Amino acid sequence: MKKIFTLFSTLFLASAAFAQIPNASFETWVTAGTGSYHEATGWGSANATIDGVMPGTYTCDSGMNSAPDGAAYMKLTTKTIATMTVPGIAVTGTLNVVISPMSYTVAGGFPYTTRSANLTGKWQHMGSGADHGRVGVFLSKWNASLNKRDTVAWADSTLTGMAMSWSDFTIPLKYKSASLTPDTGMIVFSSSASTPVAGSYLYADKVAFTGTVPTGIISINTPDAATTVFPNPASGSATVYYHSASSRTIAVALTDMTGKVIRNMEVRTMAGENSIPLDLKGLAQGMYFVQVIDEGKVSQSKLLVN
Repeated sequence: MKKIFTLFSTLFLASAAFAQIPNASFETWVTAGTGSYHEATGWGSANATIDGVMPGTYTCDSGMNSAPDGAAYMKLTTKTIATMTVPGIAVTGTLNVVISPMSYTVAGGFPYTTRSANLTGKWQHMGSGADHGRVGVFLSKWNASLNKRDTVAWADSTLTGMAMSWSDFTIPLKYKSASLTPDTGMIVFSSSASTPVAGSYLYADKVAFTGTVPTGIISINTPDAATTVFPNPASGSATVYYHSASSRTIAVALTDMTGKVIRNMEVRTMAGENSIPLDLKGLAQGMYFVQVIDEGKVSQSKLLVN
């Protein structure tokens, strides 16, 4: 059974008529096609193409059972359609699908002009076998001189482990440009990554952008460091970004230059990127260390408080 998944490498972004993430809590759905499937307003899926091949079997649908926010959420499930394995995909735009041979392209997007730090929300996910879900975020800006789009920031995250109940997620964005502000955003959710396996699923709700990355900063998520603190310098509060290999309890400590512990807390992480708020109120100006202790291993970053 041939499986080709090219969505994340064949993106074309253009503006659409939304000011923020459209239908971010997936409360609005419409009945389409033969009348047996639903589409989330502002999001595209493979359902229309599937409806012409195998009516009654769809990879994107609304969930109404114990939604974490409002009355509904989005359910993406990888399924076998004819002779192909089709991931459940939803994009903030139009999804163009060819069932055989399997390929995907996306177009569209929504106007977005903030240098956001993270995509956050609620999710459940489980991969079948070695399969896992995938989330992509792309912020871009139209370059009128070159007649093309410049990438401002992106995130391309393959999920690990599983979340069998609703969990918070935070996916930091990586900035390619320290000066550009985006004009368009694109979000892609998929129940499978490069080799889809039927039965994998990804449920999502309450999607939002959070935080800001000032101009002059390329990325708050450096790939060579497990721990990143932002902003830095900071006053009042900061956020510790930490990549955890699995869901477990870690310790986060703030120490002064002599090693004296000023703040200390235990945090339950999820597999992947985590954002941990750090209270700096009442601290004297100066240099500090932020330490993350994870199963005996210590990751340390300097933090300047002003």
